[in-house]
Amino acid sequence: MNDQKVPDVVVKRLPMYLRALDNLENAGLSIVSSKELGDVTGTSPTQVRKDLTIFGGFGKQGVGYKIATLKKQLLTILKLDQDVKIAIVGLGRMGKAIIHYNAYKRDSAQRNSGYKNLVIEAGFDIDEEVLKQGPFDSVPAYHVNMLKDVIIKSGIKIAVLTVPAEAAQKMADICIEAGVKAFLNFSPATLIVPENVKVSNADVTVSLQSLAFYA
Repeated sequence: MNDQKVPDVVVKRLPMYLRALDNLENAGLSIVSSKELGDVTGTSPTQVRKDLTIFGGFGKQGVGYKIATLKKQLLTILKLDQDVKIAIVGLGRMGKAIIHYNAYKRDSAQRNSGYKNLVIEAGFDIDEEVLKQGPFDSVPAYHVNMLKDVIIKSGIKIAVLTVPAEAAQKMADICIEAGVKAFLNFSPATLIVPENVKVSNADVTVSLQSLAFYA
């Protein structure tokens, strides 16, 4: 299946299924039905089956899915069966928090299979005082002047942007030129990227402002 033809909403549900499978396996289960998987992910059984059918037939009608087998297949689909190298651009509080969180999740990778191959390869910042504090959880810290060279040398494909809005597009452009294919963007800037580059925006302020409507 060409990943360009898979709807984004389906791709976003796959990690939810993977996490649920981890939890079910840790609870001692070896088989799961589409209804059970739907119940723990807030998805209908029909939607679960449709999502998984896009990538092939993984289960047997009336029997369900073998959890270990389905986990392995989802890891392959998400390209998490190999190291996925990540750069953190901006080593302020948010950037360092992401590094610390990733280190914690990778330490518990035997319980969270989707994390073990998410490797934060390097962090970048412009502030020399911040760089002197590195490495952070064994992640080396580089000046942004080295961004392109380190990305190319390390084979980094995902960049997390935690920089001010005015710096975000410039950092993204350098990353793309170096071969980055996807961004998790915490900056309040709207990035302009080629069609073959994916951006996932994570604007905490906008999310909280939206939730205020329901408070």
